[in-house]
Amino acid sequence: MTTDNPLTAKNQAASNDKREIGAAGVWSSADRQQLNNLMEGMRKGFVGLACSEATSLLCQNKDKVADKTCLYLTSINVMSGLVFSAIAGAALEPLDVQALPEEKQWAGNAYNFLAVCSVGAQGLIVCYSSYCLYFFAASSPTPGITHRAVMHFAPFFGLLELGTYLPMFGVVAMILLQTDIFSTGDISFYCLVVLSAMILSIHVLFAIYGSRAFPYVFWNWRRVAAPWLGLSRAAKANAVCHAEAQLAEAKRTGVFSCPELHGAGTAAEETGKAERDRENLGGDGDEIGRIVSAGESTLASFVRSALSDDSSNTDADSIIDAEQEEGQSKRHEAIMQALLAEGLTLRRLRRAAALPGGFTVLVQMLRGRETLTAASTSAGEGEEARRRAAVLATLTQGELLALASAAMEGAGK
Repeated sequence: MTTDNPLTAKNQAASNDKREIGAAGVWSSADRQQLNNLMEGMRKGFVGLACSEATSLLCQNKDKVADKTCLYLTSINVMSGLVFSAIAGAALEPLDVQALPEEKQWAGNAYNFLAVCSVGAQGLIVCYSSYCLYFFAASSPTPGITHRAVMHFAPFFGLLELGTYLPMFGVVAMILLQTDIFSTGDISFYCLVVLSAMILSIHVLFAIYGSRAFPYVFWNWRRVAAPWLGLSRAAKANAVCHAEAQLAEAKRTGVFSCPELHGAGTAAEETGKAERDRENLGGDGDEIGRIVSAGESTLASFVRSALSDDSSNTDADSIIDAEQEEGQSKRHEAIMQALLAEGLTLRRLRRAAALPGGFTVLVQMLRGRETLTAASTSAGEGEEARRRAAVLATLTQGELLALASAAMEGAGK
């Protein structure tokens, strides 16, 4: 039997909207798998030139990753913009090839072709690096969202950087072609020798010092920037050591330290996750349609953050898989519901923690759930009340310590 109740439909629509908002910016299982694959390649020292800088950005301090990403994109944008403004005239006003001597027309055609390709490439890099800057400046409010965006943009960032590198060789070729067209005698040959020597010496010195300073980056760029590095075992070993140092920082303050990655997101994210969990658990229609209160969402975030398994951060390839995450989410939800049933809101827990001896009080109170379970059973309370009391009775010593410690850390907030 169905009823066309406009209020029910409106509430259901609001609930659906709430779920969609809650899902925004959450690390999905596919996201975690992609991060796992990317970081596994980094652990081995090679992810390809397209992803080398992006993986390093993922290791940046979560409080600085947005600024670092914008600085990286700004550098690409400014460099491409300067080159674009310098050579745009060559494409907008091409050489009149028909006016050149017949033996010089091939050089004129080559010059015009390189001008169009180089200017077009630089214009695209300027345009799309600006769009990326817009996105990161306006749509990355949390470190978790920023890290996730960097991960998905990784190949495109490499393309942008490659787009600032290759067209410069086109510009150099244009200079040499124009010298050949408008110079007499052997001056074009001398220009070729001198310019080639300058480029080669600067590039080799840059590659040597750069591979020592940032071995991981240069190992990934070696096929384009320094092919001879592929013959060096020391270069590969240094790249792996550099990558491991960055991964250690990723675990400490980088992407692996973001609570969103392990399920402890914002209140809106917790709302959407709790709603999806209820659907998976098969609640009735009223229960599925119920929007979680702000207090419940806050407590859910607190429980998930406090009980997140630290072992997930011990290695880059040990991200929580989908099944384990689902089991942890259900247990965290059960603990949160049990705490609320006892009236233990986050505010009350933190106020108790702020009192003298608050830590001991919290541990003893949570440890005393076995007595409560027996009392609930003897008093003939409902099955639901006994079940929630039993959940708290199963808290391990580590979970007791984690909850009490988290409450102490947030005391006074």
